[in-house]
Amino acid sequence: MEPGLPVHHSRKYCLSVGLVLLVVSVLIPTLTSKADTTDAAASLLSLVRVDVSGPITDIPLPIHSDLVDGQGIPYVLAIASAEQLQRCGCAYTVLDTAPAGTRYLLAASRDPRERREAGTVANVLYDDGFRIIVRSAPDLTAALSRLGLSPRPLSPVPLPFASPPAPARAAPGIAPNPRIQAMLDKVTEKSLSDSISGLSGLTEVVVGGEAYTITTRNTASGVPIEKATQYVYEQLNALGLTASYHSWSSTAYAGRNVIGELPGVSKPSEVILLVAHLDSINDRTDDPTDPAPGADDDGSGCAALLMAATILKDYRFERTIRFVFTTGEENGLLGSAVYAKKLKDEGQNVLDVVNLDMVAYSTQASPIQNLHTRIPQNPGYQADLAIATLFVEVVNTYGLSESLVPVILKESNDQGDQYSFWENDFPSIMVIEDDNNFNPNYHCKSNMDDLQYLNMAYEAAHTKASLGTVAHLAGLVNNTPTPAGSYLLLLQDQ
Repeated sequence: MEPGLPVHHSRKYCLSVGLVLLVVSVLIPTLTSKADTTDAAASLLSLVRVDVSGPITDIPLPIHSDLVDGQGIPYVLAIASAEQLQRCGCAYTVLDTAPAGTRYLLAASRDPRERREAGTVANVLYDDGFRIIVRSAPDLTAALSRLGLSPRPLSPVPLPFASPPAPARAAPGIAPNPRIQAMLDKVTEKSLSDSISGLSGLTEVVVGGEAYTITTRNTASGVPIEKATQYVYEQLNALGLTASYHSWSSTAYAGRNVIGELPGVSKPSEVILLVAHLDSINDRTDDPTDPAPGADDDGSGCAALLMAATILKDYRFERTIRFVFTTGEENGLLGSAVYAKKLKDEGQNVLDVVNLDMVAYSTQASPIQNLHTRIPQNPGYQADLAIATLFVEVVNTYGLSESLVPVILKESNDQGDQYSFWENDFPSIMVIEDDNNFNPNYHCKSNMDDLQYLNMAYEAAHTKASLGTVAHLAGLVNNTPTPAGSYLLLLQDQ
């Protein structure tokens, strides 16, 4: 009490102060609670589906994937705040609402039973008739793979959709090139068969000067995948190419890609990629060291790359050609995702990517081959279409149409390494066998994915068409020049 202050005044003073403190003590928690609630709401983001009718770039939301569902309807997945959704002015379906930073997995399977079984290991947020969406969790990728699904992470950051510059126009068709025809004539079924035999463990290979049998190429297998990558590295090095490893890691896996480079002579900074995934998987087992021969998936693509490298090394091209053998593809496109981002971050001028994934199984009289591009609503579609159109022209020009019937599918297929390059805005296609005549031994579901079940004439035709496409894209030196940049055979009505 202050000196000289009457006693009755001091009691009123104390009562007043006490009343104020009581009110404040009641209000502050209430105000804090409201503020916390507001902050929590602001930190929540919704994963939404938006069907696509016009250009993707017209959708004013952060887009993390563009896809086609099981009914053939194109759509995008966006992650946005409540405020962004209110402002967007577009129709959307909320699939999940969660704190910012929540990660998601997409897992695809043609078999609805496998998609239903995913509910035994995760809460399925959505099933589009081809793929499911779940929240990511430790070991969930492996669990979904064991159920027969093909999982991949949803990009945690919005995708870039930079509109490419208006392409130059080229006259339809390409003229047959005798030197490229000579390259194609060097492709033999025997060489491809021998290569697949070694990669799938049917015969021994030499690694580090010693005989070794590659019984699996599972990314998590340890020594086997280390030997497989070393084998490919040594093969590329023996061809005189610049061979290198590209190490990568994720939360659950780590591995290394193998790169072989044939430098361009006049435009070395312009790069063409020929890609296949080296890893394999066996859905029947939880043990990554158990046999997973992967003869078709994707020993066939890797054999085609090794054959192409063997032939193309004897020629010179304007542009640099890289032969890229990825790992971690079966675990969510992991190796290609890190490599593609590296290329983007470094500003490398990758003009075209051709991804070969399962190119040796067909029981059809006229074997169909699918060429996957992004959906037409994606601004990168025309660049993909240019590669696919050239591929078709190579088939027709070099007499491969009796062995191969290419069909262009415009559906942003996310089940191959080309999707990693699309996520970084690089023009890409996936070359794969017909979805309607799909290998029943895929991931060892019916039988082991062995060489005995493959169609080597089909594999040889795939290899020739891919080799010819890359040769035209890269620009053979001392010959009729190809158009500047990637092959730009674009028709207004496509």
